[in-house]
Amino acid sequence: MSNGPSDHDSMYGGQQGGDDFKEQVRLRSDIVQVIGESISLKPLRGGAELAGLCPFHDDRNPSLKVYPDRQTFRCWSCDTGGDVFSFVMKYDGLDFYSALKHLAGRAGLEMPQRSGPRPSKDGPDRGRLLEVLKWADQQCHALLTRSAEGKPAREYLAGRGIHADLAKTFGLGYHPPSWTWLVDRAKGLFDKEELIAAGLAGEKRDGSGLRDHPLFPGRVIFPIRDERGRTIAFGGRQLPGDDFGGKYINSSEGVLFHKSKVLYGLDVARDEIRKPTCDTALVVEGYTDVLALHRAGYANVVATLGTALTKEHVGVLRRFTNRIVLVLDGDRAGQDAAEKALQKLLAESVDLRVLTLPAGTDPADFVSERPAEFGELVAGAPEALDFKLSRVTARHGGDALQAGDAATKEMLELLRTDPGLAGTRRGDLVLMRTSERFGVPERRLRADLKAPAPQPPRFEPEPPPEQRRPQEPPVPKPVGDDLAEAELLKILLTRPDLFPAAHAVVGSADLRHPGLRRLFELCEDAEELDGEVTLPAVLDAAAPRGDSPLKRFAVALMAEADAQQLRGRLDGTVAGGLVESGTRRAAFSPDGLAAGAATTAPVPVRPDNGSQEGTPAHRAAGGVPPLLALALSAITRRRRARQARGQRADLAHAPVSPGGLDEATRALLRRQADLHAARHARPG
Repeated sequence: MSNGPSDHDSMYGGQQGGDDFKEQVRLRSDIVQVIGESISLKPLRGGAELAGLCPFHDDRNPSLKVYPDRQTFRCWSCDTGGDVFSFVMKYDGLDFYSALKHLAGRAGLEMPQRSGPRPSKDGPDRGRLLEVLKWADQQCHALLTRSAEGKPAREYLAGRGIHADLAKTFGLGYHPPSWTWLVDRAKGLFDKEELIAAGLAGEKRDGSGLRDHPLFPGRVIFPIRDERGRTIAFGGRQLPGDDFGGKYINSSEGVLFHKSKVLYGLDVARDEIRKPTCDTALVVEGYTDVLALHRAGYANVVATLGTALTKEHVGVLRRFTNRIVLVLDGDRAGQDAAEKALQKLLAESVDLRVLTLPAGTDPADFVSERPAEFGELVAGAPEALDFKLSRVTARHGGDALQAGDAATKEMLELLRTDPGLAGTRRGDLVLMRTSERFGVPERRLRADLKAPAPQPPRFEPEPPPEQRRPQEPPVPKPVGDDLAEAELLKILLTRPDLFPAAHAVVGSADLRHPGLRRLFELCEDAEELDGEVTLPAVLDAAAPRGDSPLKRFAVALMAEADAQQLRGRLDGTVAGGLVESGTRRAAFSPDGLAAGAATTAPVPVRPDNGSQEGTPAHRAAGGVPPLLALALSAITRRRRARQARGQRADLAHAPVSPGGLDEATRALLRRQADLHAARHARPG
């Protein structure tokens, strides 16, 4: 039962061409490397699987597992999973075509020409926007490094100690003092809507056409990239002597760029941050601070983009390290802003520290003059809670014992307003340290904390459009009698080469669970169309557009099979899973493992005429593994029971004539007797 060509096949030359190219991309896109560009992965079981913090929910303990042998992933907490295409689509918010295009470009493959119309979309094409921004990045970088027009910018950067190699590493660029330089160069390449959506251009005030975004003209350009190195926005710094606009201007927020989630320089610092010898992220406030620290040998530094450090920033960094050091300028404004931000970050499950530089200095100046001392300050940076307590103490009287009620009330208000602190071990630590610092008994602080306090109304933002659209329901979890079917599909997804042996015994009509039956049908399709069943073919058919509840269900089954070491049990390299108990029939326990007796008795085979009635022999050359035989036996026993019930109903309504039973009724009785004998047969 073929599903026909999918949408993405028709876009570039038909099903065969689309499938071939997709497989090329898959083969060159190792899922460990792709996911490892976004989160830190640690090997488990000798590298048979890897674990990391899931980027799709607020993960505190690594719950996302990556399986290199199957090239799949699954989060055991939020139940997200799939193959490399699924991850890119989910992580980047792309449709299948855009995800395929991204991975193809990453693998150095050129996309085939699309022969059909683009699928309709709700909003701008993210993949196309990335192309526009990459092009603009390249234009500005080439102007800085290769043209006479870029000389003023090169001289400015050299005066700040930013040499050519550093400019190349961070992709720095320059835009001439023209208001239509990018717009003019984009003619014939990108249309008006794409330039505006990418934040490169806007409408002229007189309505006569487009002009470049104000962040560009006459400025040094800092590409803002995600952790994979893809340009998603820009920052512009005016040159000395230019007084138009602010000193720094960033791109406006849009589909790709959200300041509260993006950290400048993470694409360069990522690998250094997660090294065991480093395992620390330094967070500063500006582009030039990042460049100065890199020049001084600190390659693990990133910067916020005009905002204080947010929970989203911490969540991104937590995927790579558990130790974050916030480096502050030595002025009061920076410390006040940091303290305000930290009030929302004390509950985060990271080792968050705050380094305050001496008065009147910033990271760029300090590290250029005293690089070794900077390293010592980083190593001894106080915890965020100590920083908060010191600031409260200084604000309420200097002497900790004289701080009194005002200081303790401020700390209690912190616990009340942060739901992630109150009632937790971190909240208990805040109470204990507050008690020690201000000399107030902890029991009194706890009593004051329980006193009711007015709560301001909370604003609940409207969910984004993609969450408001109806979603395809998840596949129900197999329970009860469906567990034998689940075991069968786990086996077939783990060892697709066993499908012919299984298909000789049962068909899709024997499976009652809708998701399991559909996966079995996809195996039937693959065998019919390709002559063999392969895991990629089944997963692709389960989600022609890259992702679906059925595909996630299949990946979840494979993850369970891996946890059960099913491949080793099937191959005989791992013992266990079956318990000998005389000739008792096998049963399946709720966790999906076989808990009954293993039997190697011949499994009934479906006759070629399509009948569901079993025969005492099977066609699988060399027999089948005991686990597969067990699953097939459970399903065929259920089939025989169903047939028996149907035949009993037929017998109950069979006509009785004075001449005795007719031939049809006698045939029913013979089949009933055969079923009864097979049901109670014991291996010899």
